[in-house]
Amino acid sequence: MYLNTSIFVMDYINMQQAIFQDIYEGYTISNAASALLKGLETEVSIRLLNNALTIRGGFGINQCCF
Repeated sequence: MYLNTSIFVMDYINMQQAIFQDIYEGYTISNAASALLKGLETEVSIRLLNNALTIRGGFGINQCCF
């Protein structure tokens, strides 16, 4: 059995975004507001019946503010 867990926080200041203008101008890169991302990810794997059966699962949650 193994268990992987990660917690993350990413804080972006003066984030740049590609903004689609129209068919003729295409994309433009411009500064956007700041963004804050927080999250948790967990993954588990269990081997049963002398390694004949493996059960895996995962869970993730994200909170993003832009």
